[in-house]
Parts: sequence; C-alpha cells; structure tokens
Amino acid sequence: MDARELDHRLEVKKLPGLFLAGQINGTSGYEEAAGQGLIAGINAARTIQKKPPVIIARNQGYIGIMIDDLITKGTDEPYRMFTSRAEYRLHLRIDNADDRLTPVAEEIGLAGADRRALFARKRDQTVRLMQALEASPRVPIYGGRRSGSRSCGLGCARFWAYRSSAA
Repeated sequence: MDARELDHRLEVKKLPGLFLAGQINGTSGYEEAAGQGLIAGINAARTIQKKPPVIIARNQGYIGIMIDDLITKGTDEPYRMFTSRAEYRLHLRIDNADDRLTPVAEEIGLAGADRRALFARKRDQTVRLMQALEASPRVPIYGGRRSGSRSCGLGCARFWAYRSSAA
C-alpha cells in the first residue's frame, strides 16, 4: 500500500470508510503503529458519528509529522519517526505536551475528569505566575550578571508562553 493513497485521517482516498495503520502504511516499529492506530481509530469512530476528524498538525506532535510525511512523501523503506525529521523539534517537548494536546483530548472526549482538572490547575498557575511577573520590578540581568542589555524573567516567560500558544 502506498501511504500517499491516504488522507490525514488515515482513510484510504479511493475507499471511503477504510482506515489503515501500521506496517501496511510503510512503517516499522510499534510506536509508529500505535500512533497511527490511535489516529485511524479515532477518525473511524468520528466518521461513523458524523463528527469532524482529528488531525494532529506537524507543529502539534510527532504523530502529525509521521502521518504528514507518510501521506505526502511516501516511503521506499520502513519509516521510523526520528526527531531529526521534525522542523518543530525544539517546540515539541515533553514539558509542553499537555498544552499542545490536552485541548485536543478534551474536545474529543479522551481527557478524563482528573486530567481536565490537572490541566485547568496548571493553566491557572501559569496565568498567576505571568501576572506576578508583570507586577514585579524589572531587574535587568544577562547570564546571571546585571546588565542593561536584557530584562528579567518576564521576557523569557513571555517567550515560552508565546511559543506554547503559537502551535
């Protein structure tokens, strides 16, 4: 099977209703198969329910990169997901995975009450921290030494908050 015959939902373009995952798509490795199986299964169920598909973008997760690579580039040999394939690898970190993917899980009903509460608490803490940094006096620092060329931690916090929301 040429994976270029699939769409981003992992549905066969010429056979609507048939979703494929794993080795048949040209991948090797259980992680790749599991990631595709998750997306194909979710989208098969959502198609039956007449709900919009779940498509993970390249800047949202490695699953999105893998699927996009498979369906747009194809593969001549078993595809493995390496971080070197990811143009967003500096953004796709474990410390912000919940910011990128919990909203998707909430939208499709895969985030339980405990997960939603934990995520809401983390978001509230982030908002409070940003407010505290906004209200704090700015002490210019650079590399741990005082200098007029850099500002306090607020600039870094804003940068990372922007990077997390830009995805």
